[in-house]
Amino acid sequence: MNTTIEIIIAATLAIAAACSVHYAGDRVVGLVSFLRHARGNVEPRRLLPWWLRLPLPLALPLAARLGPLLPSPARAGVQHALRRAGIDEELSPQQFLAVCAVLAAVVALAVTMF
Repeated sequence: MNTTIEIIIAATLAIAAACSVHYAGDRVVGLVSFLRHARGNVEPRRLLPWWLRLPLPLALPLAARLGPLLPSPARAGVQHALRRAGIDEELSPQQFLAVCAVLAAVVALAVTMF
């Protein structure tokens, strides 16, 4: 019985973390843009902060499967936000959403462990 409750709590936290990342996605892109301009970092291939580069290898297979399922208005919105941040050449919309999903899963896992 306790295991069932733990699974329900973990699933609820994962959904909540995914929703938080979804709604905060535009703010994350804005933060990346702000950090890039604050540091004067114009070096190609190093525009993404480490916390977005780290989950990228886990997110790439998910992005490949997520691509066909992503509606075009959502893809266009994420692409516009990435373009405003200046990282549209670094990440595709599918990759950005997959990174957000991986980060949400990691946060949910960390919360349920403690």
